[in-house]
Amino acid sequence: MCTCMLLGTTACGNRRDTQNDTTMNDATDKTKDNNDKTDRNENRTDDNSNGKADNVVDDVTDGVNDVVDGVTNGVDDLTRGATDAVDDAADGMTKIITHRTGRITSRFEYRINKCCRRSFAALFYKRRIVMKFRPCIDIHNGKVKQIVGGSLKDEGDMAQTNFTSEQDAAWYAEKYKQDGLKGGHIILLNSRDSEYFEATKAQALLALSAYPGGMQIGGGITAENAEEYLDAGASHVIVTSYIFREGEVDRSRLRRLKDMVGKERIVLDLSCRKKGNDYYIVTNRWQTFTREKLSEELLDEMAQYCDEFLVHGVDVEGKSSGVEGELVELLGRWEGIPVTYAGGIGSMEELEKFKSLGHGKLDFTIGSALDLFGGTIPYKNLLRL
Repeated sequence: MCTCMLLGTTACGNRRDTQNDTTMNDATDKTKDNNDKTDRNENRTDDNSNGKADNVVDDVTDGVNDVVDGVTNGVDDLTRGATDAVDDAADGMTKIITHRTGRITSRFEYRINKCCRRSFAALFYKRRIVMKFRPCIDIHNGKVKQIVGGSLKDEGDMAQTNFTSEQDAAWYAEKYKQDGLKGGHIILLNSRDSEYFEATKAQALLALSAYPGGMQIGGGITAENAEEYLDAGASHVIVTSYIFREGEVDRSRLRRLKDMVGKERIVLDLSCRKKGNDYYIVTNRWQTFTREKLSEELLDEMAQYCDEFLVHGVDVEGKSSGVEGELVELLGRWEGIPVTYAGGIGSMEELEKFKSLGHGKLDFTIGSALDLFGGTIPYKNLLRL
């Protein structure tokens, strides 16, 4: 009986073990199935997460780019807004003094403006992130060219030419646009009575239409024709000869120009050549000396009428032989609105020297020495600055 009970117990135990094994195997299989499903779900989740993450990265990248653009535009707006505030402050001081004294001389009014601007410059412009590359498109006889600046002659439309491009002006404007370069200048190098002027102007208008709002334009600009170029897409008009009469600054013309287009759309070209120990502003495509010496005092006064200055060192323009060191130092010492210098930068080493002489505050243009115009300085290197 005991033996039978033992065998029965063993048999029952075997059946329970078999049932347990079967149950465990079923459970294991179900677990595997569930794990497989979980893995598949996790993989789908990972795929979805990775896709979402990629989208987030793209969105963040776009957002960062938008912020950078916004900051850049904001800095420009802040600069101009603060400059306007300085003008308002100077006007306010002038009105107060006039009210209390009954009159005020133009010289004293100028000194008030100078005081306000110097104070503003000390607070703001020293903090500007500066020394930007400003590209150029110089047009002579209907072609994009690079010339030796001091060789330009209206008679016979002559100039010593370093480079004549096979591309039109619009090609260069498109390239600058693609590379995000703003504030470059287009210069018409023919006089308005030249047989080539209309062809030169047509090239300039092509460039403006290719990059609306991205480039400035100069060459024969007056209060009467400035709007035409602004309407064609220029961000600013660059003016020299129009504001001089009989070798001196004509302040009535300066005021007229400012009233017509607004100082925020004006660049004054104060390009100069050395005579004796001083630099004198030259007009008529750099052929005529004025009696106006370039100085910090002149820059202070002229800054009331414009948004920026452009200054060519004419004696070295197009020679790639080195900058006008004394001129760069003078411009670098001055505290005020943005200044772009052009002339003589022929290598990256020379660019470093320019940066040092100008205290890193001046923007710059490179023409003949740039590989885009047959020179040796790689254009791509300037995009990294």
